[in-house]
Amino acid sequence: MPVGPGRLFANSLLRLRTATSLRAPASSRRTTTRSAMEPAVGASASSADYSSRWEDEFWGKPGGLKPGEAFDAQAPSPALTHLLSSGAVDVARRRVLVPGCGRGYDLIAFLRSGVTEAVGLELSTSAQQQAEAYLQQQLTAEEKAHAKVVAGDFFKWQSEAPFEGGYDYTFFCALHPTMRQDWAAAWARHLKPDALLVCLAFPLNHTQEGPPWPVTVDDYKKLLLPQGFELVSEEPVPPERSHQGRGEESKQKRSAATDPMNAYRPPSREGASLRAEAEAPFRSLRIFLFGAGTASAVLATLFGLPNLIAALAGAPGAIKTATEALQDLAINLGGLSVCGYLVLRDLKAGEKQMARLLREDELGACQLELANRRVLRLAQLRSFARVVLIAGTPQQVAQSLASAEPFKQQLEAAGVLVVPLPFVSSSDGGDSSISSDETPAGGLNGLDPPGPEDLRWRATAIRLDDWRRWFEQQADLAGKSLSDGLYISLRLDGRVRGSGKGSPPWAVMAAQLPPTEGFFGGFFDGMDGRVN
Repeated sequence: MPVGPGRLFANSLLRLRTATSLRAPASSRRTTTRSAMEPAVGASASSADYSSRWEDEFWGKPGGLKPGEAFDAQAPSPALTHLLSSGAVDVARRRVLVPGCGRGYDLIAFLRSGVTEAVGLELSTSAQQQAEAYLQQQLTAEEKAHAKVVAGDFFKWQSEAPFEGGYDYTFFCALHPTMRQDWAAAWARHLKPDALLVCLAFPLNHTQEGPPWPVTVDDYKKLLLPQGFELVSEEPVPPERSHQGRGEESKQKRSAATDPMNAYRPPSREGASLRAEAEAPFRSLRIFLFGAGTASAVLATLFGLPNLIAALAGAPGAIKTATEALQDLAINLGGLSVCGYLVLRDLKAGEKQMARLLREDELGACQLELANRRVLRLAQLRSFARVVLIAGTPQQVAQSLASAEPFKQQLEAAGVLVVPLPFVSSSDGGDSSISSDETPAGGLNGLDPPGPEDLRWRATAIRLDDWRRWFEQQADLAGKSLSDGLYISLRLDGRVRGSGKGSPPWAVMAAQLPPTEGFFGGFFDGMDGRVN
């Protein structure tokens, strides 16, 4: 929403929850028939001026609204990313609504925190189109299936089903104060009972006429509590968790990109190339040197052919004898063969390495939930845990977990984190038993959910279909079946250490893997075994 650049305003964060029963009696709710951008009677601006400003001055102007221009912050709210990455707000397996989503930066933060669906709502069709284009560039194919930006009026629009979560940052302050009662009633209508609404109050301590209109924390409470919302928490937002120019102080703010959840980037060949260069730093140099040797041998062969032909023909002007010319040809062809072989060997090794890194990056994009309810990408556990993935039927996975119990203490000391993946049907051994994007919070296919004591031992897979697709692709490449169950163990650096059918060799792993803590903790971190 329109926020002038360079203004230094404070922020405050409120978390509210809708009641488990009816949120408010019908008589206490207000309905609206006005447009979200239309001021009520008595507003200081005309309806035409207010409604046209959003489209004509910003999103709908020639070239559209550029990133960083006017109110565009170019990144999700640092306060929001902190809430999501710290586990203070759990949105896993929820549908979340973000009205006034702009280009969709906050939608990406929610998507990468395990939501089932993130829906952005924009009054401007131009804003909706630009948000869709931006998300198409930033999201993976799997993430795109869980994101949507809709053009519609927040006060009139109806979703196919109420949402389990909502986020309001610069939407409330853009509305004329006379529309705030309708804003609260609309939120009550859009959310399910026991849903979570996060409001980032902005701008506080602001005296100028809006938009953005000045707000107070009490404004939110006075409006939402009568609608049946319950206040979960209220806390100030420090400047370092505010967008640049929107905190209390003008000192340099920390970039939102430093947040671990926001630092994730979709798998790409460019990123894999950087990792390949780090793993084999001299491959490019070898290819260059051997390639130069190959080119030299080719040129020497071409230049030596006239001498060979002249010598074989007995021409009086031949520089070398036929024997000498044949020896030169043999040397050149030998050099060509050796250098060419070395170049091809490095090129094939590079292609194999790139394919492996891309597969690892795709696997690293899958999401999981720790026992403390924190949602992470698998790639974010690199350097922190040796992850073991167990795929199979619920019975196979349960048996594998049971067989690991005698070695649990040793494996935990070695940093092993187990992720059960019971997505294979026990009836046919090949089809997925879970095809929805939601993973139940507890009792997944008969498996007890991990408790607090399992924080460093077990994690729960989120969006099981993403994991299933990856395993099915790898099984097809290897010519294996998922019916017997498969396991994959990863090194601390995220590379595959071992894989096979059935249950992981827990006893061997407990004996081979070094501890991650204690006197020798970290000293043997690289000794995970060879990369497969």
